[in-house]
Amino acid sequence: SLTGERGRLARDHNMLPAPTKYSVGKYGVLVQEFENVALPAIKEYDDKCLLVIDEIG
Repeated sequence: SLTGERGRLARDHNMLPAPTKYSVGKYGVLVQEFENVALPAIKEYDDKCLLVIDEIG
């Protein structure tokens, strides 16, 4: 996030201890991590802002 908050949003299925409900290709999506990191950052802005969500890796 812009405040420096970090979290894993997805992880290779082979690296997860249990299956996830959602996946993208070989990655299990970690919804709780997204909600913990991204949602507070998104809520800081009003509807006149442009937000870009990107991944690195």
